[in-house]
Amino acid sequence: MRVRLEHPVNAEVDAEGRLSLTMPGPGASFLFEAEHTGMWIALRRHDGRVDEASAALARRWNTDPHVVREDLGRWVSHLCALGLAHLD
Repeated sequence: MRVRLEHPVNAEVDAEGRLSLTMPGPGASFLFEAEHTGMWIALRRHDGRVDEASAALARRWNTDPHVVREDLGRWVSHLCALGLAHLD
């Protein structure tokens, strides 16, 4: 499964590690917790490939890959529901 952005999105990380995603056209902005920042970076580094991103996060976070895959999958579903992304 691969995640693709629906629109151009500007990403910023605040001093507390929270991720802000903004769609320049409509100006919609979304703020996510610091754990989502790591997920965003992993997805970007792995070209939106959810399985590869979750495996990399599981190694980095030293945790069960299945748990990370489920968490990442839920967040990706949330991004899709917000209209920020879609799945290929």
